[in-house]
Amino acid sequence: MDGRNVAVMERSITLPAPLVAVRDAMTRPGLMQAVCAPILRFRLIHPPAWPDRFGPGAYAVQVRFLGVLPPGRQVINISFPPCPEGQFLMRDNGHAALIARWDHRLTAIADGTGRTRYTDRVEIEAGWKTALVAAFARALFAHRQRRLHHLATTGFAGI
Repeated sequence: MDGRNVAVMERSITLPAPLVAVRDAMTRPGLMQAVCAPILRFRLIHPPAWPDRFGPGAYAVQVRFLGVLPPGRQVINISFPPCPEGQFLMRDNGHAALIARWDHRLTAIADGTGRTRYTDRVEIEAGWKTALVAAFARALFAHRQRRLHHLATTGFAGI
């Protein structure tokens, strides 16, 4: 470690859905909004409208905690790093008003039984607030993955 205040958090779940369905859902902005609600709500600032699917690039959003408290503006910076066959990786190397670095890797790996192992891994750098942000991330990712599991059981209906 180089002396910066950095936290790493990782959480995994097995989803009852094939990799192709999970990969398809992961690229839809509606999934991000569905799994984060009602804890976090996102209003797109730029570009002017959500795409049908995330592509590489930056998306500026206004974040609302519990629909009311404005933790501020956030940049979601999407990329799709290469990965081996049978895997999918989506990266949000973003930042926010309170967070200097939010390097979130969302990984999906086919498990060979028609199910998918999904992992959220985030590196957080937020100065003296890092431990607090990491604690929030742990709770948020537990919530996200519960909702993601439920959506996977419905074939990701409604996103």
